[in-house]
Order: sequence, then C-alpha cells, then structure tokens
Amino acid sequence: MTERALFLLLFLLALFPRGLLLGERPPFWFDEDWTFEVGTAPLGEAWQKLVEEDFHPPLSYLLLGLWARLLGLFGVENEVPLRLLPALLGSLVGPVLFLALRERGLPPPFAFLGGSLWAFLPQALLQDVEFRMYPLAALLVALSLLGAARGSFRLWALWVGLALYTHYLAGTVALSLGLRFGIRRALLPLLAFLPWLPAVAHQASKVHQLYHWNQDPYARLKEMLLLLYGAPDPLFLPLGALFWGLALLGLLLERQALLPFVLAVGLLFALGFQPISPRYLPVLLPVLVYGAGVAAWRLRLPGAVLLLALNLSWWALLPWTALMRLATSWPGLLP
Repeated sequence: MTERALFLLLFLLALFPRGLLLGERPPFWFDEDWTFEVGTAPLGEAWQKLVEEDFHPPLSYLLLGLWARLLGLFGVENEVPLRLLPALLGSLVGPVLFLALRERGLPPPFAFLGGSLWAFLPQALLQDVEFRMYPLAALLVALSLLGAARGSFRLWALWVGLALYTHYLAGTVALSLGLRFGIRRALLPLLAFLPWLPAVAHQASKVHQLYHWNQDPYARLKEMLLLLYGAPDPLFLPLGALFWGLALLGLLLERQALLPFVLAVGLLFALGFQPISPRYLPVLLPVLVYGAGVAAWRLRLPGAVLLLALNLSWWALLPWTALMRLATSWPGLLP
C-alpha cells in the first residue's frame, strides 16, 4: 500500500472508536459548556472572559466557536455534531505521527503500527470526543514533530505559532521540538506570540488561583502513586506500564524528543497539575507515541509484537474506556 493509503487507513481506524464514543451522547459537562460560551460570545466579551476568567490562549475557542456558529446556521445544536470536529482533529494525529516516523526512517509496517497506537489509546480517546481544545493541541504538537523531523523550519515554526495560541503547554512542547534548528532560530516563533503577551502576563498574575482546584506538587505526587496502586481495572496498569516503558525508551534513544517531555511534566508538577491524568496528558501523548514507535523499531520483531498486542488489548478494553469516560465527568450516568 502507498503512504497515502496508509495515512487514510490510520485516519479511519482512529475515527471508528471515536465515532462509537460519540454515539453515547452524554450532555456537555462544565468545561465543554465553558468552551461553547466563550467560543460563541462576541469577540470583546470572549477576550474579557479569557483574560479574566481563564488560563488558556484563544485559538481553540475561536475555532470551536466558528464550528458551533456554522452548525447553528443550519439549526444544529446537538452535542454530537459539535463534538465531531474535535473527533476529526484527534483522528488526524495518528496519521501525522505515521509520517513523522517514516521521516525518522522507520519502514512502513513499523511506522503504521506506531501511528496506530493513537487509534485506541484510552487517554487520547477520552479527550478526542470532547468539545475542548485538546485534540487541536495534540494535532499541532504532532505536526510540529513532523515539521522538525523533515527539517522544515518554516513548517515547524508555523505549527509552533498555532500551538502557542492553542495551549501553553502544547506550545512549550512544540517549541522545544525545534532545538535541532539551533536555539536562536528555535526562539523565532515566539515573535508571533508577542501580541498575546499582555494577556499572558495578566493570566499569570492569577496563577495562584489554580490551587483552588489543583494541589502542590508533593500532593500531586502522592495522588499519582495512589492512582497507580489503585487502578480501577487491573488490565490497564500493565498495558499502561508497557506503553510508557516503550515510549520512554524511544525518547531516550531520540534525545531531541526527550527534552519536551521532561519540560512538560516538570511544568505540570510545578503548577500542581496531575501529568498522568487524561485531563492534561493529551498534549504529551504524540511525543510518547512517537517514542514508542521508535523503541519498537529498534527491538525489531518483538517490538512489532508488543505494539500489536497494545492495540488489540486497548481495542478489547474499549467498553471499559467508555465507562472511564462517564466516570470522569458524568458519574450519574453510570449503570
């Protein structure tokens, strides 16, 4: 099969489980309602809400708001079509990672297996079917990784600029992926971010308010250890350990890709967030999936078997992933 055919196949493979989760049709939860409210507000009001009441940049709100307005022209206000755009964006991440792995030199079968990890990865599935910024942020990280892998400074800088305006952590990860271009050139995309800096400064002055719903790094570390000890389903723990083991091994082999992961996790802990929770992990997942693909390639046949086993296991556990989705934001809907 051609690379174009494999790209399309990966997209459809990722879209299938996301379509199944969309069919569950749970109502919007708070963050989705907030995204809709800000995205569909007049520009002046949206700017005020973002600067005074939020801690994110504006691009995802503008894009999702435009999508909601477009659907509104046809009288469509249902949650499923509103969530369709994030699902489509999230489904593109795996195919883009396939191209990045091909640029790294992986043969098509290994690159396909690496990219296919995105299709059924539980944390990716949980975020890609919500009306929020994370699918777009993950896609922009994957595109910046592809631009850097191809040695295209212009493409990488474009995706970094968009990532910075989508999610601060995604922008940090995307920016650090370009250090191979040299530190001076790698900092150039920040020039495009200058118009938003006053808003960032004002948001940063209120960052202490995060602790109303986050905790200090020490408390988060204890929570992470408790989460690992008390996994709700014993099958997810070994599968997660295998994925993280492959990912970190690949990132150690790809030193340029390890720095973004370390920076991102360190930043999350410093702000009191939980790095391994489905809520904040999606912007790191493209780098982890890339690392897992590289590690499997280095291991040859055993690596391919491990990637295939991960995909088949996550596919078999899709009903449990659906229950995890409900338990996260709609516990009252659980059977």
